[in-house]
Amino acid sequence: MLVLGHEPVPAPEERRGFSPEPEEPGRGPLGPVVRWWRAKPLSFRRRVWTAVVALHYLVVVGWGTYYNVQVYLDASATRAELERQVRAVETLPAVLQQIAEEREAAVVLEEQVRELYAVVPERTDVPVVVGRLETLGRSSGGQVTWIDYAPPSWNGTEGEVRVTFRFVGDFASALRFVTALEGTVPTLSFRRFEAEPTVNPAEVHLFAETALAVVAQRPEGAPGWRGGAPAGVITRAGPAQVSPFLPPPELWSLARAAGLPSPHVMLTGLVQRGGTDMAVLSINGESRALRPGESASGVTLVRIERGAAVIRVGGLDARLSIGSETR
Repeated sequence: MLVLGHEPVPAPEERRGFSPEPEEPGRGPLGPVVRWWRAKPLSFRRRVWTAVVALHYLVVVGWGTYYNVQVYLDASATRAELERQVRAVETLPAVLQQIAEEREAAVVLEEQVRELYAVVPERTDVPVVVGRLETLGRSSGGQVTWIDYAPPSWNGTEGEVRVTFRFVGDFASALRFVTALEGTVPTLSFRRFEAEPTVNPAEVHLFAETALAVVAQRPEGAPGWRGGAPAGVITRAGPAQVSPFLPPPELWSLARAAGLPSPHVMLTGLVQRGGTDMAVLSINGESRALRPGESASGVTLVRIERGAAVIRVGGLDARLSIGSETR
């Protein structure tokens, strides 16, 4: 640049000593690679660039596919969990109902367990049971003249005490004693039972071998043994009723020996009259046709069964088949 009255001003490049000559290709750390690349034909370089672009595309597509698959799997898992929770919500009322029923059943079962423990004595209650047998004997109108028991035999926490006793009294008091015994000590089961008449026709001896179920110890909170019905409820009034049929012919004979009204009865036949079933009974040698509920000579026809009849004499029932008789 020329300025009047001044010396020429050099260009900035000239002032800094900069030379605008281009750098020779092939220099620097990548120089050999650049020279090799420029030496290749244009078609080769195009194929390489095409391969690089294709590889880049494949990498992008593969990464996108992987990402989409992960998103799909996560969405599927979320959908499955949501469906599971929906099913759980739908079944919730039924589950709550089942829980309520289980709780009610547990309450009922707990009450049954409490009732069971209330009737099962502990091993320390055995002397009390023995005393209760003696009290029942007196309340029934007789007397327990002898009683013995052995130490319990154990199976875990459950045990069994062998109790034997002898009862003396009339026939009616003996029946009352047995009935009261079953109601007062329900865990007492008979293993052997014998009834023996004596020279006194109004007296009978009963010998029994029994097994008393006991527990070693009650769980915490379980009720204590309540001892069954109080002995005072057993009275001497009225005959005892024992199910299903008392007595059989042998025991009927024992009742007669004890002084109870027990006539000789035989079932000779079953007939129908006017559409009503009737039983033909021979009572002390006299034939009588009775309908159910009718009585004759102290004998009541209770009911008629297939080929048999049930009669009642003095509060005792007997089942007679055709041709059978009381002795």
